[in-house]
Amino acid sequence: MGIEYSIEVQEQLNRFLSEYLKYRPEIASELGLHEYDYSIPDFSKESILNYTNFLKKWLEKLNNVDKTKLTTYVLINYELVKSFIEKELIFYDNWSLWKMKPIGVYTFQYLIFPFIIRDHLPIEYRLNILKLRLKNIDKIILNSIYAIEEPYEIWIKLSIQICKGLVDQLNSLKNKFSDHELNELIDKGLERINYTIDRLNDLLQKSKPGFKPIGRELFIKLLKCQFIDEDIEYLRKVSYEEAEKYRKLMLDIVKKLNYNDIKTFLENEYRRKIIQENIIEKVKELVNSIRKFLVGKSLINIPEFENVKIIETPEFAKPYLPFGAYIPPELFSWDNTGILLITVDSNKWTLPDLINLIIHELYPGHHTQLIYHKGVIDPVRKIFGYEVTDFIEGWAHYCEELVLESCFSNDLYYRFKVYHDALWRAVRVYVDIELSTGIIGFNQAVSKMVNEAYLEYRDAYSEVIRYTFTPGYQLCYWYGKYRIKCLKEKVKSILGDRFDNRVFHKLLLEEGSLPIEFIERILLSRVESLIKS
Repeated sequence: MGIEYSIEVQEQLNRFLSEYLKYRPEIASELGLHEYDYSIPDFSKESILNYTNFLKKWLEKLNNVDKTKLTTYVLINYELVKSFIEKELIFYDNWSLWKMKPIGVYTFQYLIFPFIIRDHLPIEYRLNILKLRLKNIDKIILNSIYAIEEPYEIWIKLSIQICKGLVDQLNSLKNKFSDHELNELIDKGLERINYTIDRLNDLLQKSKPGFKPIGRELFIKLLKCQFIDEDIEYLRKVSYEEAEKYRKLMLDIVKKLNYNDIKTFLENEYRRKIIQENIIEKVKELVNSIRKFLVGKSLINIPEFENVKIIETPEFAKPYLPFGAYIPPELFSWDNTGILLITVDSNKWTLPDLINLIIHELYPGHHTQLIYHKGVIDPVRKIFGYEVTDFIEGWAHYCEELVLESCFSNDLYYRFKVYHDALWRAVRVYVDIELSTGIIGFNQAVSKMVNEAYLEYRDAYSEVIRYTFTPGYQLCYWYGKYRIKCLKEKVKSILGDRFDNRVFHKLLLEEGSLPIEFIERILLSRVESLIKS
């Protein structure tokens, strides 16, 4: 392995990162690289084609790299960047999603929302960025609509819904900031969004029914870009078996609670457990008790200097966040405060729902994992490792069963909830594969989520819409959990009685977010070194 050659390749990767962020300044802003805040993304056809050519040129450069000469560290960075480029080209060149769905509509909410919610940034600075982005609303939104060549009904209808949510979002800004210039720009922005809705309705008249699946060949290629090499028929088979396993576990609990079937239980007894008031306070109490439990059980080392803020979902965000969401701290910011949004009037929350949400999103799930990842120094690894889905979503899903098995609560309703969420993630795997490869259509996918995962129709419909334009993402929850559990068994077989959950989790997390394929190699090597020492 050549040190000098590796340094040269690492410098190339650094150059790619710098050039990439110039094309995608909204990504840089989200990461906390605020020197890009004054740059505006352009989703015109010309700009997107320029971005696509940029990716192709870099892929050609990286294909000429001699991987055998790279150090292990640089090889990992190389693989992360190359796979990221290949994945981007699937969406921008092979499948060309931007020609069928106005990506600027989806992006604009994320260009505005962080500067409303992140109060660690100076108020004057936030106002300046909000004004700049409102002034460029046409460049962001309308250009992406004019780029559409092959509209599809499902995606255009969703775009109209999002625009209506943006109207609520901008109206709410008037109440939040007392700034005359901002209010004038909001009024102009509202006019442009209403104009956008008219243009989308025009597109709807020309739209093809349904959506365009990515197809089997590209779906398999997409999984490989995410370092998932398993045969998709094998994944389908196993996920059907997993779903059946969790349905049986759920049925066993239901029978102990004097019900004969799962649907009747969900429609009756479980609904009676819904919490009607003081949900935010209840979440805060649960966050503290779960955090203390994890520390007391020595399950995981929670990093110092982290914090979580729990707030109610803003009114404008409720249409696309019906239950809530976790907003992570910026990767490149000094601030380590994550934000958990809770939609208190969703008519969903039971105590088990809240417990599992906190475990998945905060402790020991996404928030804990991300604070570890923030400690990664290398910008290339920090950014492109963060794009890896199997470990990020797999870890959070793994944590749900980890805490259950560690006896946080013996309540049968809580156990039922964990199994139900596991069932839903297993069904996601085969629905993701079948929908993306054209085996089933949209309505069949919704029916499967309703009848086989026991989701309510509204939730199932929203889920499947997301699956249509994020193929391969859904299966990463179950797949990542499965790979982590397999790795855990390997480490247990090596260490025997010396195995310790806390040490295993520390070794797993402190490399930051990487594909599990890479983490497994690194972790097993470190375990072998620990034994020798």
